[in-house]
Amino acid sequence: MTSGHEARERTITEASRLPEVDEAAADLRDLVHVLARSAADSGRRTSFDDVLAAFGHTRESLAAVKDDDLLAT
Repeated sequence: MTSGHEARERTITEASRLPEVDEAAADLRDLVHVLARSAADSGRRTSFDDVLAAFGHTRESLAAVKDDDLLAT
């Protein structure tokens, strides 16, 4: 059985570790994202030029668009 003083001291010590617990939780969330992404990754990559072509554009056609034209849409 612990005394009230020991319980308060343990609570203070545990509270001082909260930043460590928060950091560990953030690391675990990052790890889950990495594992999920690597499990779902087919390895297929699409180039920017292929994406532009799929929408009927080229790098040159994008460069020719004036800023005012973009704001008007």
